[in-house]
Amino acid sequence: MVHEVPQIEVIVEPVEQTINRIKERMAVGGPVLSAEEIKLNEIEADENAYFATQRKYKQSKGTFGTDPFYRYSITEYSGPKGKGYEVTIIKESSTTIEKITKNYGPETYREQGWELIRDKTLIFVNSTSTK
Repeated sequence: MVHEVPQIEVIVEPVEQTINRIKERMAVGGPVLSAEEIKLNEIEADENAYFATQRKYKQSKGTFGTDPFYRYSITEYSGPKGKGYEVTIIKESSTTIEKITKNYGPETYREQGWELIRDKTLIFVNSTSTK
């Protein structure tokens, strides 16, 4: 039994072109993007370019920013609805650690909004005493 592989049209935009488009939007009073949105745009451009040549998504990890500090990971998936990838970003500031997962593909349930992982302002006190 031979399975036909559906042809996927991928529009590839070089990273430099994406960055220039963002800068142009900002110059004409367009919305200013957050650090996360800028990084997600860069990742999307890189992943589309990689997929166009390799027919799969690149899995990787990285960091960006200093205050807050961000870590991200990219995970490819291939499910019943097709191929895609998800990007998980963890944002760590002096007071909180938060996480978001963005989905790029057909499995929309993978998308998760910002979630508080840890509130660093809370102080936990051990209430057990020994006598």
